[in-house]
Amino acid sequence: MSENVIAGPPLTGEPTPSPAVGSVTQSRTSALAVIALISGILFPLLGIVLGAIGMKHVKRTGMKGYGLAKAGFVVGLSLFIVGLIVGLFGFWFFGGFVATCQTIGVGCPLPLSPSLFLSEIL
Repeated sequence: MSENVIAGPPLTGEPTPSPAVGSVTQSRTSALAVIALISGILFPLLGIVLGAIGMKHVKRTGMKGYGLAKAGFVVGLSLFIVGLIVGLFGFWFFGGFVATCQTIGVGCPLPLSPSLFLSEIL
């Protein structure tokens, strides 16, 4: 015959102690770390700042989310550097375009200031 065996503490008739009231058994993820990651994608400079603050906060409090805060910092920094390179390239390209147009004698087809734009319209 087989017996039904139930795993668990032996039945002694005494109640089992429960965890203390107010004790945290699970560590929560830091909201600051999540916000750092999202803002790192949408607003790179804000992601850099919040990522650095989030990493420090997670270490200090012991919450989860260090990787999220670090990812927000890295993504924000990467997107900022890419944006800076693209901006500088665009500035260099546009400056070369205007110089070429002026050398040929065509002038710049794009208005560079509101007064030039208004003088061409009026």
